[in-house]
Amino acid sequence: MALFDNDFIETIVTEGKDCDKDCKKAKDVDDEKDEKDEDVEDVDDDAEEELSDDDKEEAEEAARFDVEEASSVEEMKGFSSALSDMARESHFTCLEFVGTTIALDKVDVACSESYVKASSIEEKEAVTEEFKENVKIYAQKFKAFILKIKNVIVRTYNRVKAYLVNLFDKVRTKVVSYKVKSLDTEKMGKAEKKMKVFSSTQSPIGNIATAAESKINSLKDIITKVTSLDSNKAESQYEDIKAKLEELSKASKDDIRKDLLGNQIEVSVMAFKNALTEIDGGKKAIEDMNKHRGTVLKMIEDVNKSVSASKDIDSKVMALKVTAINKLVSYLNKVWSVFSTAIHHWLAPRISVIMRYGKRQWKKGNESAAA
Repeated sequence: MALFDNDFIETIVTEGKDCDKDCKKAKDVDDEKDEKDEDVEDVDDDAEEELSDDDKEEAEEAARFDVEEASSVEEMKGFSSALSDMARESHFTCLEFVGTTIALDKVDVACSESYVKASSIEEKEAVTEEFKENVKIYAQKFKAFILKIKNVIVRTYNRVKAYLVNLFDKVRTKVVSYKVKSLDTEKMGKAEKKMKVFSSTQSPIGNIATAAESKINSLKDIITKVTSLDSNKAESQYEDIKAKLEELSKASKDDIRKDLLGNQIEVSVMAFKNALTEIDGGKKAIEDMNKHRGTVLKMIEDVNKSVSASKDIDSKVMALKVTAINKLVSYLNKVWSVFSTAIHHWLAPRISVIMRYGKRQWKKGNESAAA
């Protein structure tokens, strides 16, 4: 019975594969990315859009599987599917807009050559107007690009939220079905068996979420540098920012995992004596992930504003800003991927303790017994 199998505790230290297994699946994106930029609708950064029936069904099924069938933490589905789609869609959208930037650069060169060759004021004005029109179209496409990226993040969060709501509801329903009202702390105190867990899982789930938020906040410095980059400062700052972004892309999930989960340690079962109340408050993970989302959306909007405020469009600078957004979303994806595994590692020992030391209240009479 997966999480509710008493033997599940023996597997909770198994490292999860996060979303890598899904993200590595080959997917053909060419056939599903034909939509036009002008069709993109604005998105409220705090929007809680209605999920499709497929997304709802996916979230419910993933939660059901993780509670009822997964034989170990690494087998849990979590929100890997949502993160896999997020990685693919954001990468394609950024790559697509880099192509748009390259196209504008070619128009710039062509218009410059035409302007030099123009023999009259009228011809020069015509060339200038043509270029301005192309810049206007480019600006519209950039706005559409930003909205696409925001939509990807918002939809991913909503899918994640649906999964977490289902997960904690199913866990709580299962506990209730076993009539567990309290834990036998006396029996727990006498237990000699130690539990192998990750150090951070002893703390409230909010502590793990705060560690994730800290990782995301660490990107603010590089994004501030990106937003300050314009054509006049490109030569002096470009290479430095580019190097920092390349370093960001190499950020390891193992490093993030260590910060969020800590090291494996052995603890007494009493470390989880508050398992029942802590599971009840587990949905706080949803609020915490909403903070993660808001932080990243704010950084993306800062990049957007820096482009809107620029008096000139430099294709080299624009390509770097698009790259920065791509790396930012990719890093958020890594953090959420590890956070998904962390939630499962956080739940597993608490459920194991509940199943081993829960006092069950039966329907018949007042009879009670320790599990």
